[in-house]
Amino acid sequence: MQIATRTTTTKIATNRTPITAPLIANTTSLLGSMLTLIALPWFVLQTTGSAAKTGITGGFVALPAFIVGISGGTLVDRLQMIEARDESVRGTGSRRRR
Repeated sequence: MQIATRTTTTKIATNRTPITAPLIANTTSLLGSMLTLIALPWFVLQTTGSAAKTGITGGFVALPAFIVGISGGTLVDRLQMIEARDESVRGTGSRRRR
């Protein structure tokens, strides 16, 4: 007696550009930001020799990330809440495709 087996093949997506392009762009941007965080105060220290000016420069370089880090999460949460409220009023809810 022979047992019939059924084989299924799954086609693997070969076009990975939609995920790799933003990943590479984000990694490059993050690397540039981190290098700036180190290089700019170092440059000030080498050119002026002043630790105070280096500290001030480092503070101003890190200040935008600090401000966005504090207020960014709250802003995103509020914007998503407003979007969810608007969708519920329109009746589109989760049926809406993006």
